[in-house]
Amino acid sequence: MTTQYSGVVADVRERDWKNGIFLYHFTLEGSARVHNCGTTNPELTPGETIRFAVLNSLVDSKSIVRGPLNATSSPTMGEAEVDRGSPSGDVSTKKAMPVTVSRNDRDNYWQQKEARDLARMPIIDRREARHDAVRLVIAAMQAELLPIPKSTKPADKWERLLDLINETTTDLLEQENEQNTSSTDA
Repeated sequence: MTTQYSGVVADVRERDWKNGIFLYHFTLEGSARVHNCGTTNPELTPGETIRFAVLNSLVDSKSIVRGPLNATSSPTMGEAEVDRGSPSGDVSTKKAMPVTVSRNDRDNYWQQKEARDLARMPIIDRREARHDAVRLVIAAMQAELLPIPKSTKPADKWERLLDLINETTTDLLEQENEQNTSSTDA
């Protein structure tokens, strides 16, 4: 996953790792996040405005762009670009929501979630009706209320039970729909 950052460099540090090999990192103003560069010296100075990408928790030194930000872009604290394989096999890049979320985006999230939930409701209702139908058929069998002749072959009994479950499921869904329409009309 690649994450894009931009801002003003606050601090650049190096640390002697071992035998003269140095590790470099820096921070941006207004953020406590430390951006690791590994053994590559980013050659940045405090106060410098930059844009860069972080790949697998290391700053991609080739992605560092120096200079003022565009008028359309403001300093960001982490817009993620997630690589997802498309069905055709090629890889596309999508930008995720920035870390700072406006009120409208949060409201939009709940509207979208409600639409997804409403789209799933018929599936959930059908599943619940199916479970209720199975329980009803089992209860009717235990109470010996089902008209299944004893001379019937096992395969025919199975088909008859499936038909009873399907009929009961349909009846339960119709009853629920009638109740919903009568409660909305009232």
